[in-house]
Amino acid sequence: MGEITMQVRRLFVALAMAGLAASTMQLPAQAAPEPSPGEKQLIEKAGREGSARVIVQVDRIADKQQVLDNIDQGTADQNRTYRSFPLLALDADKAALTELAADPNVVSIQPDKLGSPSLAESIPFIRANTVHQLGFTGAGQTVAILDTGIDLDHPFFGSRIVSEACYSSTNGANEVSLCPNGTASQTGAGSADAETAQCLNGTANICRHGTHVAGIAAGAGTGVTGAPGNGVAPGANIIAIQIYHRNNVGCNGNPPCPQFYYSDFIAGMQRVHDLRNTFTIASANLSGGDTSNQSTACDGSTTKASIDLLLADGITTTISAMNEGHPNGVGEPACVSTAVTVGAIDADGSGNEVDSPASYSNRGPMLDLFAPGTSIRASVPDDAWANLSGTSMAAPHVAGAFAALRNAYPNATAATLLGYLRDTGVDITYPTSPTTNATTPRIDLLGALQQGNNPPTISADNNTVTVNEGTTANNAGGFGDPEGRPVALSASSGNVADVGGGRWSWTSSTSDGPTQSRDVTITATDDKGETATTTFHLTVNNVAPAVTIDPAQVKTIGEGSTLGVKASFVDPGSADTHTASIDWGFGAPTAGSIVGTTVTGSRAYGDNGSFTVGVKVTDDDGGSGTATFPVQVTNVAPTAVVDETGATVINGVPTFIAHSGDPVNFKGRSTDPGSDDLALSWSWGDGPPAPDVTTNYLVNPPGTDPASSPSLQPRDVTDAKSHTFGSACNYDVGFTARDDDNGSSADSAKVIVQGNAHLTRIAPLWYLQTRAGLRIPPVDLPVSTINCYLQVAQHMSPVFSEARDVSTMAKAHSVLNIQLLNPKAEFDRQALTAWLNFADGSFDLGTQVDTNLDLQLDSTFGAVMAQAEAIRLNPASTNNQIRQQTLLLEKLNTLGF
Repeated sequence: MGEITMQVRRLFVALAMAGLAASTMQLPAQAAPEPSPGEKQLIEKAGREGSARVIVQVDRIADKQQVLDNIDQGTADQNRTYRSFPLLALDADKAALTELAADPNVVSIQPDKLGSPSLAESIPFIRANTVHQLGFTGAGQTVAILDTGIDLDHPFFGSRIVSEACYSSTNGANEVSLCPNGTASQTGAGSADAETAQCLNGTANICRHGTHVAGIAAGAGTGVTGAPGNGVAPGANIIAIQIYHRNNVGCNGNPPCPQFYYSDFIAGMQRVHDLRNTFTIASANLSGGDTSNQSTACDGSTTKASIDLLLADGITTTISAMNEGHPNGVGEPACVSTAVTVGAIDADGSGNEVDSPASYSNRGPMLDLFAPGTSIRASVPDDAWANLSGTSMAAPHVAGAFAALRNAYPNATAATLLGYLRDTGVDITYPTSPTTNATTPRIDLLGALQQGNNPPTISADNNTVTVNEGTTANNAGGFGDPEGRPVALSASSGNVADVGGGRWSWTSSTSDGPTQSRDVTITATDDKGETATTTFHLTVNNVAPAVTIDPAQVKTIGEGSTLGVKASFVDPGSADTHTASIDWGFGAPTAGSIVGTTVTGSRAYGDNGSFTVGVKVTDDDGGSGTATFPVQVTNVAPTAVVDETGATVINGVPTFIAHSGDPVNFKGRSTDPGSDDLALSWSWGDGPPAPDVTTNYLVNPPGTDPASSPSLQPRDVTDAKSHTFGSACNYDVGFTARDDDNGSSADSAKVIVQGNAHLTRIAPLWYLQTRAGLRIPPVDLPVSTINCYLQVAQHMSPVFSEARDVSTMAKAHSVLNIQLLNPKAEFDRQALTAWLNFADGSFDLGTQVDTNLDLQLDSTFGAVMAQAEAIRLNPASTNNQIRQQTLLLEKLNTLGF
């Protein structure tokens, strides 16, 4: 039964859209010999109450006056007159109703019924926000709201209320007109004001319903403080028509309340029809009706002619299904087949819409669409906002949807737009009886918008694009729209541009090799939000970094030194990360330090040699580049230092002093920054039979050091040796350190070896010892011994040979000759005698001596000699001072202490 009903309703829509105007519509006459049961009830009611409000449908518009003229016995007052409908809205007594029932030109007599009002997270739910973003806001369209009036200065509407009217007839003292002027009809500015005194019950406004409904259909929240968002068609204009009156009694026990007569609704529909050429009207909305439970079309309703008339004008009438929770029926006039009947879906505990019927919503096969209706926040009078629920809130969602769709498809028929909404909606299936289900779509405005659209097309010239990192990738292609509508282009990555002529170009900079290889999708989006895509693959090849050695790189160092390496690199992959390693020419490479694009590192070389150093930079994609340079590590000779601990400084020269036959201990230290074998040698200076000695110190015994051994093993070796000198003399001991690369250093030590004599000799005796000619042993000492003694004297004394030359026996002989008249010469005679006694061994530097003949040892030989020679060499010394020192030295030489 439900499917047959829907087919009938669609037939009515098709007929209406074919252009049947109500002014020419011929309805079949239904004259009856007797009144129908309903007409009898109206006649009886008029008999009881004196009159009844009725709507009389006549055969033709032209018959209306004739029908009125045929009333002879009774009284009938017109409540409304309609230019475009074959309807009479009358207040008739019993006699008049009896005559009307018998008139063959009267099709039907129906009560002038009372209707009642039946609420913005809902906009995204039906995807209206996306439709707005696409530019379809209902701009240029108008929505007519037949309701309880509107808050004219509410910021939700701005200046978009373009026309107002009021049709608010009353019946009896308990009903009050809601027209601001207090009459039954008013048009013009202010006539649909919902903030008049008649709308107030204390501080409560009983007319808030219309403001809320208008806000859902066409509110605009941008820039409005507190606004819950936009209505469904925020760009649409509004025709506000007040069709309600105030009832101060009844109202289900909660007076006062707004109610409307169907005759006033029809008058409002007439007003919409009259404005059809003044405004582009997409839809008219009635969020109200009676509480009947109609499971089949009620096309006998007095409201149908007005609904059909607007439909013939291309204006859809959306009507709420009402709120009695009927599972298989709706109220009137929602049951009219040519109306778009709207039920409400539910919301969860958080106020989010869910695709199931609201428990209060009437539903069933008469329902055309579902829309959000539960806890809808929208405008109410006094520039305020409120959450309301009901099918009254669902219907204006659909009214606004028609305005938005008409904005997109200005030439589409109402039936076509309804088909878009029905065909793309989210199907909701629900039970209408224990054994029967019905399915009604919930509107999806974006889906409906796209239903009448042909999507764009797009293609790419190249399926693959391959580039090296650091370069710009390019591709191009074509696109179009079958309807010639604007197309927006976007890319999943990179930048796409419309270059004209239905061509696009795409570019993308690259910086990171294979990691930027990807699929790229170019999307063409038309003005209805439909898309077409083309995808190609981008391959980005890695480019290895290029390494350059710093031009100022040091390439020659000494062994044991640290080589600092510096290099730079360039990589077109600017997003790459890098690591560096340095091959030093020996051992394992080490990591280099990277700061920016500079690589640095350092390493010490333990031996001389030739090496090739390489700097390698690797990016995070595995590409690497290397640069090399030669390094020459030169040998560094070892040091050689004799330890002079225990030596006595003689005239500024550290001197080891010993007696003939006594061992002398020596220490020599050698250091070498290279990891070299060392050979440490001593040269004693006394010739055979005591040969020079060499000791080898291996860096890694027992094997010798290889030619190139850059391991870091610096040397520090001390070589201790003892040597006994056989003859008293002046010796230069040499210490030499030599590495395995033939680098060497040497040091020397002065050694004075004394004889072992126990008695001193006086000057004449040494005079004889220095004579030339035949030597008579054992009295005479060998010439070699005398020459050695003279060498000792020259080392020990600052006088010899600095002031007096005793470098030969002959010169010494001359000094030892007596010269009593020359104080300095006589001093030199005694001083040389004292030093020869020292060389012979009868004096040591520390020998205790008596300087004043008191038989007390009060000084040492060394101290006496130092003081005496200082006086001798002082130019300021007097001859007397020099003679005193000469006598002291003569005493020492004579007495031996």
